[in-house]
Amino acid sequence: MIDLVVAKLKTGAWKNVIPFGLPTPASPYLVVKEEPTPLGYVRWRIIGHAQPAQLMILRTYMRKDVFNLLNKVAISGTSPDTRYMKLDAMPNETNGTLSVVSDDGTISIETLFQQFNAP
Repeated sequence: MIDLVVAKLKTGAWKNVIPFGLPTPASPYLVVKEEPTPLGYVRWRIIGHAQPAQLMILRTYMRKDVFNLLNKVAISGTSPDTRYMKLDAMPNETNGTLSVVSDDGTISIETLFQQFNAP
């Protein structure tokens, strides 16, 4: 399922999009992390990385472009468990939190989405 979210995000302006755990590409880039929850739904953490001088570009991309690419958008795949997947932004979470400089010298902002599957 992570491949569907990565592919959807690659349709945006930032083409460097990777699943969590892979080597990081040149910035700016997005990291997609799938987090199953004890309540049975999946939370998607989208983490945008950019150089410190690109703070406003990063903030705008994460709050506007990533939101528009994923929020309330149906993503479909071919396997039975991904025939239809809809993500909703999680407004009560720490969306838009700016973190300090990462290991690769970039700053990051994350946005959280919650996954809903339809039959």
